Amino acid sequence: MWNTWSHYADTPGATCFLFINAEEILRATLKEKENLLKNQQVQIDQQKKLIGEQDTEIRRLNGVVDEQVVCIAKNGENIIQLENQVDHLLPKALYTDNVLNSVSCYTTTQIAKELGITAQELNRQLCALHIQYYQSGQYLLYADYAHMGLAKSRTRYSTLPDPHCDGAQEKLGTAYTHTYLVWTERGRKFIHLLKVKG
Repeated sequence: MWNTWSHYADTPGATCFLFINAEEILRATLKEKENLLKNQQVQIDQQKKLIGEQDTEIRRLNGVVDEQVVCIAKNGENIIQLENQVDHLLPKALYTDNVLNSVSCYTTTQIAKELGITAQELNRQLCALHIQYYQSGQYLLYADYAHMGLAKSRTRYSTLPDPHCDGAQEKLGTAYTHTYLVWTERGRKFIHLLKVKG
């Protein structure tokens, strides 16, 4: 190996000579490169670790997004299913509203026949349940039920023939009215829900 020398001033006015061996230069250069490589390797390892952490976070977020997509899809299916149910139930609801608001009424006899019992049995059971009571020749609803739209009063007009009529001339006899209870569609449904049995 060859040697080289150099001089430099250590202190003002003095000259120092330094002999440098080529092998020492090579070792110093290699040592410097080795240190640079170690630093680069540390940086690469840190970047790999950071990339790994980011990759883990991205995978976690992808899982969250996938769960949300599935949830949104299920919610969409539920909404469609509920809309279909509404479409299916709407005609029934309209029919029910129309029937319950109907001015048509049912006699106690008609409802009793639907239940398979007599009108007298139905009236007795409704009295026993304190829904109605009998007064002055007619059934009336107790106050708790009177304003629920379950029943209405109907008046029947009748006449008795005049016993003094000879038939040549029609004469009406004594007229009288009789009020009785009839049930609305709401009242009919109410009685059916009571499950009154004979």
